[in-house]
Amino acid sequence: MGSVLKIALPVILSFLGSMLLMTVDLIFVGKLGALPIAAVGLGGATHAGFFVFGLGLLTGLEFLTAREVGAGKPDQSFNYWIQGVWVALVLSVVLILGQNLAALGYRAFGVAPELVVPTQEYVFWISFSTLPSLLLILGRIYLQAHSRVIAPLVVSLIANVLNYFLNKIWVEGAWGFQSLGLIGSAYATTVARVLSAILLMGWVAVFERRRLRASGRSATWKLRMPDFPMWREILILGIPSGFQMGLEVGVFALGTALAGKISTVALAAHQIVLNVASLTFMVPLGLGSAGAVLVGHQIGRRDFALARRQGYRIVGLAVGFMAMSAVFLSVFSGWVFGIFTTDFSVIQLGRKLIFLAAIFQLSDGIQVSTTGTLRGIGDTRSSMWANMAGHWVFGIPLGSYLAFSLGQGVEGLWVGFVAGLTLVAITLIIQWDRKSRVSALKLSGG
Repeated sequence: MGSVLKIALPVILSFLGSMLLMTVDLIFVGKLGALPIAAVGLGGATHAGFFVFGLGLLTGLEFLTAREVGAGKPDQSFNYWIQGVWVALVLSVVLILGQNLAALGYRAFGVAPELVVPTQEYVFWISFSTLPSLLLILGRIYLQAHSRVIAPLVVSLIANVLNYFLNKIWVEGAWGFQSLGLIGSAYATTVARVLSAILLMGWVAVFERRRLRASGRSATWKLRMPDFPMWREILILGIPSGFQMGLEVGVFALGTALAGKISTVALAAHQIVLNVASLTFMVPLGLGSAGAVLVGHQIGRRDFALARRQGYRIVGLAVGFMAMSAVFLSVFSGWVFGIFTTDFSVIQLGRKLIFLAAIFQLSDGIQVSTTGTLRGIGDTRSSMWANMAGHWVFGIPLGSYLAFSLGQGVEGLWVGFVAGLTLVAITLIIQWDRKSRVSALKLSGG
C-alpha cells in the first residue's frame, strides 16, 4: 500500500491543483451573478469536451513510457515522450478549431440567447490554453514513469497561486485594475497554464540531462523529427482512450448544453454541482493514473500477479475515498453551495442536484480507477466501449426523456448521469477482473 500511495498521493494533489484552476475561476465569476456562472460553465464544458480527447489520446503514453522504464530502457521511454510532444503540437491545432466551431452552434442548439455571445467569447480565449495543457499532461506522464511525481505537484501549486492573483486583477478588478468580467477568468487560466507548461517542460529537460550524465553520457540535445511508426503505437493505444474520455466528459458537456436549454438558473446550479463532483473525481482519477504506471511497471517486469494486486489496491482506495465524499456532499450541501453563490434560486435547485451527485460517487470512483488499471495492461478499448454503451446508449437518452418528456428538468438529467455511470462501473470492474486474471495466469502456465 505504501508504494501505491507514494506515487498516487502527489499525482492526486497535482490533478486537484489542475481542477482548482477552474474552481477558483468559478468562485470569482460567481460573484458576478447566475449568467456569468452559466456562461463559464457552458464554455468550460465545450473546452473540456475537446481537450479531454487530446488528454485521453496522450495517456496511451502512460503505458509505453512506464513499460520501457520497467524493462530497463529509459532512452526508449524518452523517445516515446518526444514523439508525444509532436503529436500534441498537431493535435492542439485541431482541438482549438473544434472548440470554436462548436461554440458557433450554440444558437442553433437552442441555448438561452443571453448566454450565446459571452460564452463564445469565453471559449475563444480559453481554447488557447489547449496546447500548454497537453504539454503539462506530457510532462507529468514522463516524470511519473520515472517515479518523479513531486515536480507536477509543485508546478500545479505555482499555477494556482498565479491564477488566484490574476483572477483578483482581471475578474474582481482589485488593486486599481479594471474588471474584465468573465473573460478575465479565461485570461487568468490561460496565462497560468502557459507559464506552468514552460516550467514543467524545463523540469523534464533538467531531469533528462541529469539522467544522461549519471549514465556517463554527454547531455547534448538534438532535434528529433517525427517518427511515424512511434506515432502509430501512441495512436493505437491513445485513440480508444481519447474516445473514452471524450465520451465520458462529452456526456457531461452535452448535459450542460441541455441544462442551458432549460434555464439560466438550471445551468448555473448544474455547473456548480458538476464542478464539485469534478473536484472529488480528481482523487480516483489520480489513483487511476498512478495505477496505470504501477501496473505498467509490473507488466514491463513480467510480474503479472503483482500487477493484478496493485490494480485492486488502487480500486479499493478509490472506493473508500468516494464513499467518504458521498457522505460529505450529502451532509454539507448547503455549505458547499455557499462558497460559489448567494443566489437563493441557484442554491435551492443545486442542493437537490448535489444529492444525486453524492449517489454516483462510488460508481465514478470505480470506473475511473479501473480505467487506469486497464490502461496499465495496455487495454484502452474496454473503457471506450463501456462509456459508449453506459452513457450514450443508456444514460443520456434516459436523462433527456426524464428532463424534457416527463418535465423533471435538470434533475432528470442527473438521474441519467447516475444510471449511466453505474452501468459503466459494473462493466469495467468485471472486465478488469477477467483481463487481469488472464494476465496473472501467464506466468504460472495456467
